[in-house]
Amino acid sequence: MDLKKISLILVGVVLISFGIGFYSLRYIDNFRFSDYISENAIEITDNGDVVRVGGDGIHVLDGDTSVTITWRGVEVIEDGKRTVIGIDGLGLDNGLFNKVDLVNKTIDKSAEENISTKDLLRVKSTFADVSVERGSTDKVVATLKGSYKGNIDLDLEVSSIPGGLELRAVPDGNSFTISSSGLKFTVLVPDDFNGSAEVETSSASVTIKDLSLDKLNIATSSGSVQLMDTNTKNGSLTTSSGSQAVYPVAGDFTLKSSSGSIKMKLVEASGNVFATASSGGIEVDIEEKLNYSIEAKTSSGNLDYSGPGSVTRSDEDHMRIRIGDGSNTLDLETSSGSISVISE
Repeated sequence: MDLKKISLILVGVVLISFGIGFYSLRYIDNFRFSDYISENAIEITDNGDVVRVGGDGIHVLDGDTSVTITWRGVEVIEDGKRTVIGIDGLGLDNGLFNKVDLVNKTIDKSAEENISTKDLLRVKSTFADVSVERGSTDKVVATLKGSYKGNIDLDLEVSSIPGGLELRAVPDGNSFTISSSGLKFTVLVPDDFNGSAEVETSSASVTIKDLSLDKLNIATSSGSVQLMDTNTKNGSLTTSSGSQAVYPVAGDFTLKSSSGSIKMKLVEASGNVFATASSGGIEVDIEEKLNYSIEAKTSSGNLDYSGPGSVTRSDEDHMRIRIGDGSNTLDLETSSGSISVISE
């Protein structure tokens, strides 16, 4: 079936459904919009399904299928197949039933570039999994390698930006179809690099290993994020559909997941941590003898704590714990999911 036709049908169905759904909410006695509004968006979860309406568009997650509608176009992910159709690529002038020809493609690209110790490193990828880790040379070494099946060409681009360097594996245009991808986008940074890093992906996982950074900012639309042995003064992880794992947390961190679990380990180098999951559980492992004031809240799920310290509040949906002098903050909240904290 033609994917452009499907996308247009989905747009119509979703918009009509929202109109009917939001109108019907006025007849539910226990529904209050204030309970579902956060960060200028309305988000409703039910049994793991998520509907989020905000200034950046509409996102619907139903199991493993997701539909995202923005002013730029439509993204559909189903059974591992990702289709992106931009507004300028909907084919309204040329008809809606043009066949999409998918071709097997192979890439093996590499590039080297200088970067200063305190510079900004920005990495952007659409569907190639990203790995950023410490290398053994005095330059940034980037490789884009693997195969995929789609209707668009992809290249490795390197460019200077104010205060740093940008690496891109992003196709030209905003309308394309990718049915499968085994692409790996690997970035090795110099051993003495301790500046800032920004990683952004649309439908790809992100792995960060063995780095020491001033700031780290990661954002994915659909893909998991894993941090291992990475230190940063200030870190931010945001995923729309994908899990997050940070082992260990080093520095101050903010973690946000619209759909996906959050797992982390707190150690002596950990700072203040704020974690929010709309649909997914949160698991925290805290090394013994650390000092934390913990707030844990869930709208639908269990709250569990095991370890020393004093539990000053223990309700069905809200738990407050103090470990040691409570000098650091651990703030955990999930709309649909359980929270587990273990200190040992």
